Amino acid sequence: MNKIPLLVLLITLCASAFSMQYSLYPEDGSVEMNYWYYSGGQSGPQIKKEVIEDIEKAFRSEGVEPVVFANYSWMQDILFFDEVGNFVELANLPLNEDYYGGLTMGVFESFGWGSAELTRVTGSDFSPYDKKVQNLSLAFLEGGATITGKFANGESYLITYESRFNGMAKAYRDLISNSADSEEIHNYLANDLNLKPENLIFIPTKAGSEHLDLFMKALPGGVILIDDPSRRVEVASSALKNSSSNTLNNIMAYEEGDNYSWQKNNYKKKINLVTSLLEKKFKIISITGRFFEYFTNVNGVTTGQELINFFNGVSGVNKQGNPFYITNMAENDPELEDYWSKELSVLGFDSKNIHYPGEYSNGSGLDCMGSPTI
Repeated sequence: MNKIPLLVLLITLCASAFSMQYSLYPEDGSVEMNYWYYSGGQSGPQIKKEVIEDIEKAFRSEGVEPVVFANYSWMQDILFFDEVGNFVELANLPLNEDYYGGLTMGVFESFGWGSAELTRVTGSDFSPYDKKVQNLSLAFLEGGATITGKFANGESYLITYESRFNGMAKAYRDLISNSADSEEIHNYLANDLNLKPENLIFIPTKAGSEHLDLFMKALPGGVILIDDPSRRVEVASSALKNSSSNTLNNIMAYEEGDNYSWQKNNYKKKINLVTSLLEKKFKIISITGRFFEYFTNVNGVTTGQELINFFNGVSGVNKQGNPFYITNMAENDPELEDYWSKELSVLGFDSKNIHYPGEYSNGSGLDCMGSPTI
């Protein structure tokens, strides 16, 4: 047995003591939701008052109380709870940029020469709330790039990117054991997060780093909705054939034009890669839920934009036991909302429990604003 320096041994023992008693709150709608802690729309990009009012109204109609926690614009990325409602404090790792690869600039920003800034919620931030605090010893996650849920047998799972594993593995080897192999670190992280190792799933780096909540949505029982880009033209053409908006023309211009061909091809490859990985453990349902447009703005500049995304929403179950889904609007295009509602109805959602109050633009929407909890 290799000798371990006393300091490293103490770090290891202390870290083990911090392993969570419960898994992270499952965002798939498999357990009760009572609160949604969110930025309030005033921290960072300003959201119109009437939109905030509509968002809060939608949550309250399902028995969920919105709580303003205005530490950061996109609270989903940095705020975590466990499945019994405790706040979860992410690992307090040194500001080494090697430990934070794959995080968005708002969460971790390196300025070079050993200087960096980390946006992190700590136990002291939770003090105004009647919540216990649980600590992670090594795991540092980003909410938008993390999917949590439960399989039909009740076991919890977590999906995130391999880049997060690489960063946490670097920290483990620096702080705990420099000879550790990937399996040892994977098992340690799983224990830290109160998961079976096989239920801690990392998506390969070659799939990119786009937040998972932009193209997939977890539902109860190990079901995951994943965007189907191959049907985007078909869906838009069918839904918007009688629409007076110009959205269909903009979608067709993006999908059928030569511009952004690299992005479009890479996106399809990513979807295929993620689907082939996850279908080994999950029931995958392919569904078109985001729409890119190519249009010219008032200044004469023509660009690609994504203003409609239904994956970037919040699903749960209300006190009557009915599933609900709260997501982003398709402004000026209610026909697309009708299409999504019909797709959800097949999955057991009633139209009265499907809401479209959120604003979405190029990677940021309702789901990014907050974190649900029991």
